[in-house]
Amino acid sequence: MFVMTENDIQHVKGDIYHHYKCFCIVIPDELLQQYIQRLFDVLTEPSFDMDDLLENRPLMHVSFRRAVRTHMRQLARETTASIIQTSDNDFFNTMFVMTEEDIKDNVENRHECFCIMIPDDLLHQYIQRLFDVLTEPCFDMDDFPENRPLMNVSFRRAVRTHMRQLAKETVALIIQTAGDDFFNTMFVMTDEDINDNAENRHECFCILIPDDLLQNYIDRWLNNSISSYFLKSAISRNKPMVNLSFCNAVRTKMRQLSTETIASIIQTATIDFFNKMFVMTEEGIKENAENKYERFGIVIPGDVLHQYIERWFYCEKSRFGEQMYG
Repeated sequence: MFVMTENDIQHVKGDIYHHYKCFCIVIPDELLQQYIQRLFDVLTEPSFDMDDLLENRPLMHVSFRRAVRTHMRQLARETTASIIQTSDNDFFNTMFVMTEEDIKDNVENRHECFCIMIPDDLLHQYIQRLFDVLTEPCFDMDDFPENRPLMNVSFRRAVRTHMRQLAKETVALIIQTAGDDFFNTMFVMTDEDINDNAENRHECFCILIPDDLLQNYIDRWLNNSISSYFLKSAISRNKPMVNLSFCNAVRTKMRQLSTETIASIIQTATIDFFNKMFVMTEEGIKENAENKYERFGIVIPGDVLHQYIERWFYCEKSRFGEQMYG
């Protein structure tokens, strides 16, 4: 119900859903800053949905967008630091940029019309917040492309530097606690596995797995795989799997499993893992197989073969029953 000029008031005939456009309050010049401050306070609320920005009518006006950009440029450093820490993830990802060139006066995508430039001395703070979000157990990597600073080469370079400088204790904790999406897509074996590709942003930077944490990583990968209902997909999404040394280390790990551990896996693994990841002999493992899961396998020890057959028989009987009566 607020507009910048009388010309922004439209006379709509016959459309009862847009009658509000027929009358509005023109924002007086001396109250413009007050209106912008209220808008900004709403934008930075933790619960604000950026899609609601499309409903703001003054943003249709060039001079208003220009005034908002000026307001954002003049924010105190302490205010910017607070917003980095407390704003909703939606605002955090879409309303910060690295340079003025990253701001586009585009009416269709209104959040691109104005942004907060990240000060040099707050860049590390911004990256740390981004990293904290990425490593949350519930984070979905599909949300990753929404982060605007990642379009900037120097920002991606700064994120890579941040990841290289992580303490070993931090890397170990992330291996244990990060969400499966991050675990599979954000670790690599070598620098050569990192591609600065803006289209696939998660390939632009990754954490190198330290040699003395490789077993930690493989242990979690194996535990995840044992409980996976879509093993083929889980293996194909895991970035370290493109590295030959990693694949060799996984095969070595499987060879070294104790009989007691294998017996437990036979009993508790998902049916997908049970069917795809056990073999009778080493010859059943094909290092260059097209199906990646065939490149690995747990050889069934002779003294648990009967146990494996019993579970297989039980699964087949259950499947047959479902086909008969389901």
